[in-house]
Amino acid sequence: IWMEHHAQKVDGRANGAGADVDAVETSEWLEAVDAVVAHDGPERARHILQRVVERAQHAGTGPIATLNTPYVNTIPVEREAELPGDPALERRLRSILRWNAMAIVVRANKESSELGGHIASYQSVATLYEVGFNHFWRAPDGEGAASAAGGDLVYFQGHSSPGNYARAYLEGRMTEQQLDAFRQEVSKPNGLSSYPHPWLMPEFWQFPTVALGIGPITSIYQARFMKYLEARGLADTHTRKVWSFVGDGEVDEPETMGSIGLAGREQLDNLIWVVNCNLQRLDGPVRGNGKIIQELESDFRGAGWNVIKVIWGAKWDPLLAADTDGRLVRVMEESVDGEYQTYKSRDGAYVREHFFGKDPVLLERVAHMSDEEIWRLNRGGLDQQKVYAAYHEAIRHRGQPTVILAKTIKGYGMGTSGEGQMVTHQAKKMTEEALLAFRDRFELPLTDDQVRAAEYYKPPDDSPEMIYLRECRQRLGGSLPARRPKADSLPVPKLELFSSQLEGTGERQISTTMAFVRILAALLRDKQIGRRIVPIVGLSSGAVLLFLATVTPGITLTAALLSLAIGCTSVCEGPFWSMAIDIGRDDVGSASGILNTGGNVGGSFAPILTPLIALRKAQIVKLGLEAGAPFDLTWSCYSREDKACGICESSVLRQRAFEEAKAHDPIPYLAQAASH
Repeated sequence: IWMEHHAQKVDGRANGAGADVDAVETSEWLEAVDAVVAHDGPERARHILQRVVERAQHAGTGPIATLNTPYVNTIPVEREAELPGDPALERRLRSILRWNAMAIVVRANKESSELGGHIASYQSVATLYEVGFNHFWRAPDGEGAASAAGGDLVYFQGHSSPGNYARAYLEGRMTEQQLDAFRQEVSKPNGLSSYPHPWLMPEFWQFPTVALGIGPITSIYQARFMKYLEARGLADTHTRKVWSFVGDGEVDEPETMGSIGLAGREQLDNLIWVVNCNLQRLDGPVRGNGKIIQELESDFRGAGWNVIKVIWGAKWDPLLAADTDGRLVRVMEESVDGEYQTYKSRDGAYVREHFFGKDPVLLERVAHMSDEEIWRLNRGGLDQQKVYAAYHEAIRHRGQPTVILAKTIKGYGMGTSGEGQMVTHQAKKMTEEALLAFRDRFELPLTDDQVRAAEYYKPPDDSPEMIYLRECRQRLGGSLPARRPKADSLPVPKLELFSSQLEGTGERQISTTMAFVRILAALLRDKQIGRRIVPIVGLSSGAVLLFLATVTPGITLTAALLSLAIGCTSVCEGPFWSMAIDIGRDDVGSASGILNTGGNVGGSFAPILTPLIALRKAQIVKLGLEAGAPFDLTWSCYSREDKACGICESSVLRQRAFEEAKAHDPIPYLAQAASH
């Protein structure tokens, strides 16, 4: 269907109009693809099609490949992992959480309209959150490798914080008094911050996030750092995942998309992004005349990510299964996000006329459905089965980060107070009629008076809902979010380690950089702390590498360290030079090549300042002697490799440096330089 659709677009046709120059041949090709998928699987079909496209492009057809797939779910129905547990209980729990999250904001704004808050965001993301809470997100207090290693890390969407507070209330971690102190963390004790804020709520929130790209870019570097810790042998992180929830309007922030290439290049398969595609930003559409999901699919796939689209809920499955001619998919692709927003702000009759009515054949196909049934055709990000299948596949994918593009509805359940409407992001209040409709829609056991007062609802502790909630989190290791400060203490090095620094340098002055280098070098030699020290690239690390090169006995390693030092200091200003003298004998050729290559590469980016260049050779000799540098392994001669000639410039300068330093030069000379 997809191939036929794209062929029709090339021919300028739509909805079956126009004629194929050879319909029989086209049909045979499509049947062949269907047969490969049926007998050998989609991976084999993809391989064959890639080869066919390559052959066609070599033949001069021009670009054929696309980064986009059809506007349908990535995971076919037959490949969906089945949602475990009790779906009915999970829906009831979600309904309670939706109500309490909404009540937090409504009650706060009854006290003062200046408090603000957001109702609509959590209503769109509730299913995405709850599937994670009930089945995927592991906390540190449970069993299994991931919990033992510290659990998963979740960057929650900032505007949806009332939903996190509502869940913490059911778990017994927050009181009604705290919920009533929403956005009043300064004026009331134990008040709740507007958005995730570890400084304001240090025992609750793990990461600061809101809608400015802070969470997304931080999650990338968090996942990269966890890979680094694993590679260094400092922590076992291979079972842990980093999840980040991102608003589709937030993707226009440069911080959000600026580093997705790094995640793809580094193959951060411990990273999962969930983009809540409710199609709305603060006061308008994200892409009114386009499709944000299709746009993001191409962006992420081009950056090397695994992309999973969750667009349509299970109620669409029968219609898509019957779409053998591709008419429904074509209308889905032709409709833009602005239209999809309008559909969900109206009713079933409107959807019938303006969506299915785009093709008379489709209108006939849904003739047996009532307007109510058409209105209940759900979106993928609001379907717990579809979300579970996407999460199930994401955590098992290897070699790439994963992004899940989940289509939702902003203000889901708010009805006339904001569902799918442009003003819904700023909605702080709901009318009495809307509150009653919300209760009825989600089947909440609240009286009319309780609804009018927007009272919180918490089932009895022994109710099936509360037992289920506790069991799910106990199985996954405890509550989230929660900040659990835990760090193993490291042994403090003995003071004797820094004896040379404590004794001072006498009358000779040294720079703060050199003093730091000496302290760092001492720490690097410490068996307990040394392996945990990682110099940051820059001038200081260049100085460290240069110093380490002077105390390293291996000639090749010395040359490599010096070459790295040159690369590190290439970001600094100053003169550039590198020579192979004072490196060593038989390895002088290799050392020269390494140094000059590193130097030339570094010098091509910026001039280089070497930390020792301002020192006289005698001073360098003194520093080397203090550090115990193996001068017997160094060499200073242009003409010989067995004994230094003693008369070339390099030999003369070396001898004078040792003489001035009042030190013995351990290498042999054929002749001694004249004193002066």
